[in-house]
Amino acid sequence: MIAYRMVQSMAVEARGIVDETICFHAVFVDPIQQVKKGLFVPLERGAETLKTAIEHGAIGSFWPLGEPLPRYIPNQFPLFFRSVAARGGRGIA
Repeated sequence: MIAYRMVQSMAVEARGIVDETICFHAVFVDPIQQVKKGLFVPLERGAETLKTAIEHGAIGSFWPLGEPLPRYIPNQFPLFFRSVAARGGRGIA
């Protein structure tokens, strides 16, 4: 499991609920993969793939800093912003 605080420390900024009791049970890049309490790392077409990832168990996601957010993202959904150079979730595994 990966603690909320650890993920937040890898982000430039965060949005959504701040709940340090949240633990991510899986990190995934394939939005079709079914997970429980997952942290999604969009590799491409984030606006298209994030909705599918949420439907398949994502409870938080990294997001490229400066990229527009889709309107469908719930206000409380944790998003962790990373610079474009840091995309791909390097440093998580």
